[in-house]
Amino acid sequence: MAKYTTASFSISGGEAQPMAPYIRVWDDRQREGIEAVCGLVEVVSGPVTTVSDIVWESLEEGLNAQRTLTTTRYLQNAIESAQLTLSGYSVRGWRASAVLAALTGDEVYLAWAGPAVSWVVTSKQIYYPGYVTPDSSVSALGEEGEVPIYVANEQIGDGDTIVIGWSQMPDVIEEEHISTIIKSGIDPAMRSLYRMAAQENEFAMLMLQNTPA
Repeated sequence: MAKYTTASFSISGGEAQPMAPYIRVWDDRQREGIEAVCGLVEVVSGPVTTVSDIVWESLEEGLNAQRTLTTTRYLQNAIESAQLTLSGYSVRGWRASAVLAALTGDEVYLAWAGPAVSWVVTSKQIYYPGYVTPDSSVSALGEEGEVPIYVANEQIGDGDTIVIGWSQMPDVIEEEHISTIIKSGIDPAMRSLYRMAAQENEFAMLMLQNTPA
């Protein structure tokens, strides 16, 4: 059984915290065959605390609603719940992005909507989950109409890492440097990444690493 180590930080109003308000981990999902579900919310527009609270509440409602679905559909439903709720505020222009990752042995299932960015980092390459390249014009949660929800299922080997961050992550941390940084270990790597992002007023990153037994 794979063992995952997580590290994260959220910067809000220029102040950093390990998780809140933009990162959450649910580690009580064993009944779904899931070791944990990790989530990141990016506030694209609107009051950051209010929008993030709305999205988190909707995601949690979605995660609690259905227990007999496939893992992919389980995550999709939660993000659909967030879209349904936040779109009720569309006239206010409130927009967000959400990424959910379910840890299940050597597989990580991901579902996401909006412009947040994820990388899969292995010893041989760096790539986007499902090889879905981010698009700067991608729809965000809260827009009227249908918002695309993307999914991926990644086989994660020993030492492989998934890095999830706000849409400006490629500007804050250069992609070609991430594999070198991660080699130092997940906690030193996250400290290095935080130093690179410390000038951001609102930002968050989450790392999930398959730790060799």
